[in-house]
Amino acid sequence: MSELQALEQAQETPPLLPEAEDSAFGWKAQIRAFNGRVMAIEKGLLYLTLYAMCLGALAQWFLRAFFKTGFNWVNEGTTFSMLWAGFLGACLASTRLEHFSIDLVRFIQRPRLRRVVRALSYLIASGFFLIFSYASICYILMLVRFHETSHYYDYPIWPFYLVVAYFYVSSACRFFLTALLKVF
Repeated sequence: MSELQALEQAQETPPLLPEAEDSAFGWKAQIRAFNGRVMAIEKGLLYLTLYAMCLGALAQWFLRAFFKTGFNWVNEGTTFSMLWAGFLGACLASTRLEHFSIDLVRFIQRPRLRRVVRALSYLIASGFFLIFSYASICYILMLVRFHETSHYYDYPIWPFYLVVAYFYVSSACRFFLTALLKVF
């Protein structure tokens, strides 16, 4: 391996569930494999959401430009698609640790201390994500309790906000598992 390749490899963002000395059937490998499958599903949902959002906006523009009409639901649908795209994108960013990082940890010279400080920071982040998980679930339950519905049609809007709770719960789990893998 040349020095340039080693330097490029050192500058890469470390993946969330780091590689460890473990057999292919060990618990660490199973956690990483499960995380990879969940990440693939999130990426597929993100692409689907972005395509639907762009297609709806393009159809709305086309209908308004050429036929002086449009769909009533596209504006609200685009808003919810943007919510989903933002939170699913944040899920993918948190998977690669691009969402949360403490720069001071890089300057700690001793590797063992650096690993412990990183694990502690991931545990703290996991705690904050759990607090926000609780708040988002309470918000969704409030939407259900007060029967909040769409502006144009009479369907409940709480399912569209499930992505917010999913993001916080999945991020809390990912950061907790990363802290666990950093320690063991």
